[in-house]
Amino acid sequence: MRRFLVIAFVLLGMSTVGFGQGGAQKAVAAQKAVFFYSFATQIDWPTEFKSGNFVIGIYGDHELYTQLVSRLSSSKRGVQPFKIVEYKAAGDIKDCHILYVGASKSDVLASIKKGLRSSSTLIITDKSGLLEDGSMINFVYPGNRTMFELNKINAEKSKLVIGKQISSFAVKQ
Repeated sequence: MRRFLVIAFVLLGMSTVGFGQGGAQKAVAAQKAVFFYSFATQIDWPTEFKSGNFVIGIYGDHELYTQLVSRLSSSKRGVQPFKIVEYKAAGDIKDCHILYVGASKSDVLASIKKGLRSSSTLIITDKSGLLEDGSMINFVYPGNRTMFELNKINAEKSKLVIGKQISSFAVKQ
């Protein structure tokens, strides 16, 4: 498993230069989808969140939603089938294991966080500075590579345990 993760992260770190803008957006979304699978399998949720569907919510990135549906909707996290949900409004967000908030929707992160306060939801963002505003993982793009920053303290507040392999691939903790 470790070897698979190392190979996956190396491939994810490869540049997306050479794609047209639409192709680059698809390539980045595909890279993020692989990260999401790693996050889902290498982070531990409290016992009460280990039954039923494993829900990944997407708010503000239709291309990422499409990639996750095509890559994960027929897969499982242990015994939990993946269910990918695309939210159109912040008020609709509820009951997710993982929630991605796109950069265009990050202005409502504080209100989303309040709505998820009693939940163990891993919040992933895509805009600089959001780790300080409650996000646990934030995507960054040094040299056109897709990588991520990590805030373990925020994750621990939501009763999430970040695996060592995920921690080792974060560019900032």
